[in-house]
Amino acid sequence: MGNKVEELKQKKNPLEIADTIKEVYAKEGYDAITDPDEPERLKWYGLYTHNDKTEGYFMMRIKVPGGVLKPGQARRIGEVINAYAVGEFANPHFGDAFGDVTTRQDIQMHWIDIRDVPEIWELLGEVDIPTGVTGACGDVPRNVVGCPVAGLDKHEIINGQDLVEEVTDFFLGNEEFSNLPRKYKIAISGCRERCGQGEINDIGLYPAQKSMNGKEEYGFNVIAGGGLGRKEILAKGLNVFLTRDQVVEFNRAAATVFRDQGNRKRRGRARLRYLLDEKGADWFREEIQNEANFTLQESGESLEASSQYNDGRYYRDHIGLHEQKNGNYYAGLHVPTGRFKGDWFIEAANLSDEYGNGEIRLTQRQNIIIPDIPEERLDTFQTESLLERLQLAPSPLRRGSITCTGTEFCSLALIETKNRMVKWIEELEQRLDTESPIRLHLSGCNASCAQPQIADIAFQGMKARKDGDTVEAVDIGLGGGLGDNPGFAEWVLKRVPCEDAFDVVSAIVEQYEDRKQNGESFREYVWRVNPENAVPDLDILNQ
Repeated sequence: MGNKVEELKQKKNPLEIADTIKEVYAKEGYDAITDPDEPERLKWYGLYTHNDKTEGYFMMRIKVPGGVLKPGQARRIGEVINAYAVGEFANPHFGDAFGDVTTRQDIQMHWIDIRDVPEIWELLGEVDIPTGVTGACGDVPRNVVGCPVAGLDKHEIINGQDLVEEVTDFFLGNEEFSNLPRKYKIAISGCRERCGQGEINDIGLYPAQKSMNGKEEYGFNVIAGGGLGRKEILAKGLNVFLTRDQVVEFNRAAATVFRDQGNRKRRGRARLRYLLDEKGADWFREEIQNEANFTLQESGESLEASSQYNDGRYYRDHIGLHEQKNGNYYAGLHVPTGRFKGDWFIEAANLSDEYGNGEIRLTQRQNIIIPDIPEERLDTFQTESLLERLQLAPSPLRRGSITCTGTEFCSLALIETKNRMVKWIEELEQRLDTESPIRLHLSGCNASCAQPQIADIAFQGMKARKDGDTVEAVDIGLGGGLGDNPGFAEWVLKRVPCEDAFDVVSAIVEQYEDRKQNGESFREYVWRVNPENAVPDLDILNQ
């Protein structure tokens, strides 16, 4: 888009569009949106226009800091979905009145009529979800993510949820940071497992300790400049240690440097990772020091650990029953492709009220968590009918599946994703007998909303020619992952028609099962044999 977005932001502060939504669009409807720049501004309030098939409606994104929905909030979201996210036609697998959990611990609702937006804001505001000034989209700090079991995890170092909320509150509706060069993503995680995925965020905080003033202080080490999208980059260490009371000020200073020195001439180069690539982590640290009101300390001793605390086979997905630090348990429920019916969300909220503490938590793997279930109630909890749809023990392939919105609603996507992944998983479960955890991420385009670069098997939507026709296709990558040895998937196949991709994936997994050594993971196998050699020689790939 070049300078177009910068120009429209200069014409009108996008935060001011809330009044226009309430006073004009909510009264006159979609056709009143005649300014071609207005759909871009609407993103500042979490509103994205749908594609041509669903023209006239919006996707609404709701920020959920750290993925924590407090008592009453999940039920209200389910009620709003049932009342307002009902489309003109139903999805073949999910019907209507549904929402999506995103890879950033957000909620997305579809089929939203602009005329209903003020009512939705009011309903969500009644349970303290500040959607009216959300900054859920646009060139602002996006939802601050963290460990979805903060305060529950029996092995965590620091409960970072209060800091997630403090940083969120600082940036929420803050006009000083409502016009950044591009979106800006922050992860704060106090657990050993790096659950915030700071490696692919602009700013990532992880637990550490440092000797200060004669005593050991717990705090955070900082990494910066990570991200996916069209050019994936892992975050770099800044050699900075933060105490708890320095976290908000540090994030203010870092965002100020990005705001003032980020690239505003080329939108494709306007992310923080490109600024750090150009000028270096040491430069960024120095600029933050010039802005911050405290002296930066050098990194402390990292307190991150390997996957031993969170079942290393299923790195940080939190599915299943897990003991908490207080002796109760949390239940991680798998949500198929992250999509849930409004009724399911209400039912999950009811279960949390009955068995837990009333909260629902969202994970970056598009699943939900019901916390604080007493051990003596686990058996009864597991008989609840909702757990037939949202499983505690899904198959390894189902458990590892993630998708973006796809062409059903998104104007950027090149292929359909949600229904395709449902079908692929059902067929893979029938064809393959595997107990190996394999993460399958299907993204409808190269914007990477499904985070394919960190998947065991990655799919990126494309178009291809087959038998003279243009068909939906995918690039296929292998061997991505975060954790102890972070790295991105290597793209080994290009433009494989989707109708063939299922057979290709089946053959890749079957070959892995035949050749793996000593129980090695899929990713370990891929890099032992080399990603190119992990693809069998198939006739369909030679056509």
